[in-house]
Amino acid sequence: MNAWDKETALLDPQRALGAWMDALLDDRAPSAPLAAEGGSGAVPSTVEEGSSAGQSLHEPGISSRARFRAQSFQVAGLTLAIPLDQVDAVVDATAVTPRSESSPPLWGVLEDGAGSCRVVDTAQVVLPAARSAALGDPAARCTAVLRLRGGWALACERVGEVVEIEAGEVCWRSERAQRTWLAGTLRARSMALLDVEALGRQLPGMAAQGPGSAR
Repeated sequence: MNAWDKETALLDPQRALGAWMDALLDDRAPSAPLAAEGGSGAVPSTVEEGSSAGQSLHEPGISSRARFRAQSFQVAGLTLAIPLDQVDAVVDATAVTPRSESSPPLWGVLEDGAGSCRVVDTAQVVLPAARSAALGDPAARCTAVLRLRGGWALACERVGEVVEIEAGEVCWRSERAQRTWLAGTLRARSMALLDVEALGRQLPGMAAQGPGSAR
């Protein structure tokens, strides 16, 4: 357990979740010390951020648009979003067949009319290891799966609305030393925008290393 996980583990679950959301929105390094008060302590940023479009490293097609639509969804209380044109379908989580041999964050396999794809427990990707481990079996909490391009899918607790996002709302990340799956943040909406392509490239390595390897 790294220093960040030790600090967040000392907080009650709701405050720990709030602290992690603050960290995502401010793009703070996970190894930095966390102030416990209110779950929003001041932690120095070690990652340079841009304030305008055109600085997302892995999805330039998104950051170059003036406006785009995104599918929002909930994972352990966090509001996340992915570009709508990356979503092929929204499927009930009961369609997932868990695989005992799958290593986190892989959960199981979805087979429907569109074919077979791997399903990722999104919480294992975006949350600190201590927090995601406490959530337990994804089958008991996930209600939906977002089938994406590339033969894989993201499991979530709840599917939200399709939202219109102005590129100027997003603080695009200019460096991806850590959390390469995080394309940018929308602080006014308390929302994190995922880089689907970068996350897809990480999946084989994450499954080999176990939960927490994406952070």
